[in-house]
Amino acid sequence: MLKKTVAHADLVLSVVQGTTPRPLLETSIERSWLRCAEHRGIDPARFHRTQVLESTSVRERQERLKAFLEIAKIETSHLYQRIAGSGFAIILTDSDGVIVNWTADGSLQKSFEQSGLWLGALWDEANEGTNGIGTALIERKALTVHGDEHFRSQHAKLTCSAAPIFDPEGQLLVVLDISSVTS
Repeated sequence: MLKKTVAHADLVLSVVQGTTPRPLLETSIERSWLRCAEHRGIDPARFHRTQVLESTSVRERQERLKAFLEIAKIETSHLYQRIAGSGFAIILTDSDGVIVNWTADGSLQKSFEQSGLWLGALWDEANEGTNGIGTALIERKALTVHGDEHFRSQHAKLTCSAAPIFDPEGQLLVVLDISSVTS
């Protein structure tokens, strides 16, 4: 595992520093890698513990999104019925990247928690590096971040497809994310 972590970090840094030809990265991911290295000073090899908000703060965020979450709960339930048993979870975050709703098989809970994906976790790009949720928040478009496309080596076991959802005035309201964790 350590070898893989170091190899991933070396690849990310060599691409960011321009010392190796850029792999075929989607431009949103390439921009994110540059932001993470140059503006945020994130070390791709360094382990990072995901920031998780206290339950009172999570409840306040859920309350602000109450009307949306009531509707979303029905739709995410229907969506989850289509992917149940596939190893994927459906995640909704607020506009800051805080997970406010999580739907998955109970058997997945431990692996998702170990990866930092659970209720109240903050998945913005400034904290977690390139990832589906955080990068969709900045890029303001749907995207997928798969495996080694994540900036932090510790997240290379994730696949995250995320899409921002906007309110009628065009303000980013939430991000819908479907993620999986591989061993």
